[in-house]
Amino acid sequence: MNYNKWTTQEEDYLKNNHNIKTLQEMERDLNRTFRTISEKIGRMGLILGERKCRQCNGEFQPSNRGQIICSKHCHGVRHYHKNIEYQRARGKKNRLAQSDTLPRKVMGWTEKKKRLIFEKYRNHKGSFMDFSLRYGLKSSSMKRLLKVSFPDEYDEAVEKRKSGCSQYKKGRVFEYRVRDDKKRQGYFVLRSPMSKSPVDLVAIKHGAVEFIQCKTSREYFRQDERKTLIELAESVGTIPVLAYRGKGGIYRYPIIYEILRNR
Repeated sequence: MNYNKWTTQEEDYLKNNHNIKTLQEMERDLNRTFRTISEKIGRMGLILGERKCRQCNGEFQPSNRGQIICSKHCHGVRHYHKNIEYQRARGKKNRLAQSDTLPRKVMGWTEKKKRLIFEKYRNHKGSFMDFSLRYGLKSSSMKRLLKVSFPDEYDEAVEKRKSGCSQYKKGRVFEYRVRDDKKRQGYFVLRSPMSKSPVDLVAIKHGAVEFIQCKTSREYFRQDERKTLIELAESVGTIPVLAYRGKGGIYRYPIIYEILRNR
């Protein structure tokens, strides 16, 4: 193509679209440079008039040929919806999409090696970054390795490593203790995270189903919670159970199970 000559079709294209499309879009359609198109528009005497906003479809007078949005408000709305569409199309961002998969570097590691690393992490007193660099991994990759390989044990280990625990975190650690205890008894256990329901754990064994509410102290179990749990269990034919800590140390304490009855 001779870039010094313009065909009649290209000139007609400029006349029809110079007020609609940006220079970047015309550059892509005509396969010509940005400067060449700009100079040709000037020589043809094409004046930049009103155009439609790409967001609200309202008429506005642009300050330059690259302006396609009429105001800052439309600009913010456009980019907000653009980001939502992008996230929906991709499902999640790359770093979130990879959170449920193992890092590529550890794909060939055996389960025995992963378990050994996890046990060392439990007893490690330094920073998490130092522990990760010891095995040639970034902290994000080490976290994914431990979380994917040992999802329940990892959360419990993290809570124990933190010196200051909130009441919710203490309750979550106790739920893990109750869950592990029920599994040792032969139950299949399901956990309801974040305490969004009156049931913390559902334990199933040989046709018997238990709805378990876990409390670090029996004093924390309110009367309305007791009533709600009993009514829910009776409506589906299950056993309402309260699990709470007995007297003992911080980590060595008995778990007491109490079957709830209507008073």
